[in-house]
Amino acid sequence: MQHLKPPTIGAGVATTAMTPSGNSAKRSIEPRLIGAGRQVERLFKLVSLPDVGDPKAFISAATSLFAAHAPEVGDAAIPELATRSDRPTLRLMREVLEELTDRAIERQRKDDGRKALPPPERKRTPAEQARAEAQANELRRAFGLPEQHDQLSKAG
Repeated sequence: MQHLKPPTIGAGVATTAMTPSGNSAKRSIEPRLIGAGRQVERLFKLVSLPDVGDPKAFISAATSLFAAHAPEVGDAAIPELATRSDRPTLRLMREVLEELTDRAIERQRKDDGRKALPPPERKRTPAEQARAEAQANELRRAFGLPEQHDQLSKAG
């Protein structure tokens, strides 16, 4: 049985991989995976790789974690991880990436909520308020309702 060589991240857009039938075939590496690989490389230039049995497998798993999140989240995670630990574990990477993703989602919801609201109306001047109250009183008289003096200005 042949052993498959893991693709080298950032080496190029295409790599040779073994197919299940044993033939080699060109396949494309997603740009997001390449970006995640570069983020992991930047992280481990700042901190040490933890003592693990298989460093290549660890780096591959870390790259998968970073690739599962938005590139902006991965970029923000690098300094966060470097300040939290000098040897970040996969668990810590997952926690930080998820925490930063949650913050980004919450920030997006707030921004979307603000965009959905109409701009606040300006307050009426005293003269405009008096005209509005006079018009309301005229309508009340026209429909046979009792007048309510200064009711609108007291409610606002």
